[in-house]
Amino acid sequence: MRAKLLLVLLLLTLGLAVNLWARQPVANHFDGKTWWNHVKVLADDKMEGRETGSEGLRKAEEYVVHQLTKAGLEPAGTNGYYQPVKFISRQIIEKDSTAALVRNGTEEPLAHVCRLWAENPGEEL
Repeated sequence: MRAKLLLVLLLLTLGLAVNLWARQPVANHFDGKTWWNHVKVLADDKMEGRETGSEGLRKAEEYVVHQLTKAGLEPAGTNGYYQPVKFISRQIIEKDSTAALVRNGTEEPLAHVCRLWAENPGEEL
């Protein structure tokens, strides 16, 4: 009886040891340093501002896809990690445009505010 109990305890201990050994440590945990390193890469001048359709945007996309792949995430877009999005572009014709601040029904043209700021830089308006 004692031998059976010892065998059961040995098997339980062995099973627990194998289970703990088989568990992989969490490789991807949040840490501010890693996150900040990603921010620095994406904000770097080499990304050229990442304007829509630019070479800088393509570089940033490649970086993000590489990081997602490296993390073992499965693509969920319509084209791997990518999903097409339609953008509509508008161009403002400055000479035909105005902007104003409206507060309590009073309109103050932004050109006026901008001129005041240019004449008094650093002062609160």
